[in-house]
Amino acid sequence: MEFSQAWIALIGTIFGGAGFKFIEAWLNRSQKKEDIAFKMREELRSEKDSLLKEMAVYKEDLRNAEKQLDEWRIKYFDIYQQLIELKSQLSEALRQAQDEHSNDKE
Repeated sequence: MEFSQAWIALIGTIFGGAGFKFIEAWLNRSQKKEDIAFKMREELRSEKDSLLKEMAVYKEDLRNAEKQLDEWRIKYFDIYQQLIELKSQLSEALRQAQDEHSNDKE
């Protein structure tokens, strides 16, 4: 009887250890899933932060471009105003020249 009890104890120990390892592996599997999810969240956070920084740079570039556009727009309208004034002066000068020319013929 002692021999069979020894075998039963040995088999029980083996199955108990295997069962323990199975339960441990099953519990660790959920822990690994949590670790993977945590790493993915951290990666997404860092990617979001880098995209926000990149977006801030692009916003600053856009502000600078809009500022330059406003400056060029002001320059354009100043030059356009000068052109209108010069055309007006030219028209006046041509009218005076025609008047003088017609007065000279008479």
